[in-house]
Amino acid sequence: AVTQHTQQGRSLAGSLGFAPPEQKGEAPGVKVGPHSDVYAFGRTCMTLLTGTTAPTDEDWDEVAEPWRGRWRKLCNACVRPLVD
Repeated sequence: AVTQHTQQGRSLAGSLGFAPPEQKGEAPGVKVGPHSDVYAFGRTCMTLLTGTTAPTDEDWDEVAEPWRGRWRKLCNACVRPLVD
């Protein structure tokens, strides 16, 4: 499902669960950049592996070993908030 949302005169297309905070207007002062794509990649991988954009410990338990820990670490690194 594709949704559109207008934020400060800009249009956003796609699923909001995959969009980085700076595209949704939730990170004031943070500009959209390559890091935004990394965030979306992380959320996409989480969804493909667990079926949800915000997996719980139980969701991750369904991912087969030995890949569970590696994928979880990679995905969490992709969606970690930016720090100055």
